[in-house]
Amino acid sequence: MNRLFKLPEILLATNGVGREKSDHPALPVMIDEIVMAAASGFAAGAGAVRPYLRDADGESTGSVAQYRDLIDELRRKVPDMPVQIGTGGDGETPAAQRAFVQALMPEGVAIPLREMWPHDVPDRAAYGFYQWAAEAGVAVQHILYAPDEVARLVHLTETGAIPSPVQVLFVCPSGAAESLSACLSAADWFAQAPDWAMCVPGKAPMDKLRAARAAGGKVCLGLEYNLHLADGRLAPDNAALVSEFVQSPQD
Repeated sequence: MNRLFKLPEILLATNGVGREKSDHPALPVMIDEIVMAAASGFAAGAGAVRPYLRDADGESTGSVAQYRDLIDELRRKVPDMPVQIGTGGDGETPAAQRAFVQALMPEGVAIPLREMWPHDVPDRAAYGFYQWAAEAGVAVQHILYAPDEVARLVHLTETGAIPSPVQVLFVCPSGAAESLSACLSAADWFAQAPDWAMCVPGKAPMDKLRAARAAGGKVCLGLEYNLHLADGRLAPDNAALVSEFVQSPQD
């Protein structure tokens, strides 16, 4: 039986799908590297970890057996750090994502709503998956990229197509201040979500992450989204990004 996965104040996104060692030499891609990154991130203040695993050739893998090995090793080395698995972003079909999650049975999974339920019409397969996840104790975090996706999720939860309560991750683009306003407006719109977090891909995310914290949200950060510290220097590793946020002023 899975323990109930709840979003921590800081969710560590260790590597992502598209990142490579050429992007950052400390990017963890193999099991031993991911476990070390999780342990150091946990010591720095991260409360949970979301890793993406690579195969022996460094390519993204959907091997259930390898992910089980990773989860087992994380639970052995960092037993107090819950593990959330991610899907999507690598061209997998909704059916492939569902099959992977149902075979792996993780305690938590992050899934882009636009990939699992791509069209604004009834979707029997997506409906069945979300109902299954609720019954199986697999906590789904819905990744949202735009306010209209928030409206869709609100509608789907209000109609019972997606069970409540829900977890949400807002992907807030870096850059103009208007993007932060839109993300925080979306968060206000979905205020009934007991667990929502924000990530800010790109450079200098700290101000926006602090604003999310001040608005009652959690944050998701790490080398999946952020390679640089606030002063523009390349972050030494995932733990350095966590430490910087932990030590940033409280708003």
